[in-house]
Amino acid sequence: MINTLFHHLKLIVFLFTCNIVFTLNDSFATELSKTFTSFSQETTSDLLEKKSFFLSYRNHRRDILWPYPNALEKSFDWGIDTNIHSGSVNPDEFSGVSLSTLIGKKFSSELYSQINVGFHNLENKTAKSKQTITNFQFSTQYVITSTLSANFRYTHDYVYYEMMLPKGVTDYLEADSLYTTFTYKWSKRIKSKFNANWKLLSDSNTKKQYSFDTLYGVSPGWPWIWFGLGMEHLSFTKDLDGYWTPLDFLMIGPRLEAAFTLYKKLSITIAFNANRYHDRDLDTWGNGYYGTVKLQYGKRDELHYELLYTKIETSQNSTKWNSDQVALQMAIFL
Repeated sequence: MINTLFHHLKLIVFLFTCNIVFTLNDSFATELSKTFTSFSQETTSDLLEKKSFFLSYRNHRRDILWPYPNALEKSFDWGIDTNIHSGSVNPDEFSGVSLSTLIGKKFSSELYSQINVGFHNLENKTAKSKQTITNFQFSTQYVITSTLSANFRYTHDYVYYEMMLPKGVTDYLEADSLYTTFTYKWSKRIKSKFNANWKLLSDSNTKKQYSFDTLYGVSPGWPWIWFGLGMEHLSFTKDLDGYWTPLDFLMIGPRLEAAFTLYKKLSITIAFNANRYHDRDLDTWGNGYYGTVKLQYGKRDELHYELLYTKIETSQNSTKWNSDQVALQMAIFL
């Protein structure tokens, strides 16, 4: 079933590309361009270290789910993305460079699609080997009704930068991935979000991940404060060595999202998930949490700077695992 779905997605990407080629006489975006850059560093308790640099340019500042001021009704967009990763996962040191170009089309204020195509070079410095693949991403944002919106993303790329290590580096693991998100607003103060992620990996393994959250808006405006409950299920078809592959893993717990102004142009955003874990294949229980804090100086649609810190910690039986990540980001509009 999932294999058939991915074949259909490839056809959709092809048809979208044809549509772009045959309608290029339409106008390109004349809105403000956006340049975004980010540097992050992550370390984990199992001796993973990773540094990442990201730089992107868009001739627009496009987001139909949260529109920027004075957005055009219809337009074409283009841009360039660069990702540079380096790190180590004992005993292998690695580096990766990805460069892609994108072209997008805003069909209306409710529908936007774009496709990224480029290359991704991954080098295992310890083994003195490297490999380059063609990577791509097709994404769509769709405002279905005033209360229901959807986000779809289909990609083909390496998976090492998604923490699927060490096999992501040693075996140059690739995947076709589909990400879907549906958000439904029951009322001004109640909303639900459903996420689904499927991965077809090059080692013949398949990942399925689902999550569902329902939040209540204590303050749905500004300050922005939402609290609720969420659950997530993760499974792989095969239990393999080289990366974490639970066969039946369930998480459930409270969720908190908040954003408010600290002082003039300085604001803070907080997200926190606490979870009770159950590995149903091994019949073991555990606890954990995910927390992130972002300080932002400047408004969203103007030059702004962001400092992020993310902490993840889990414990199951006598085993503990944690991850710390720090990121510095900047957005420029011209």
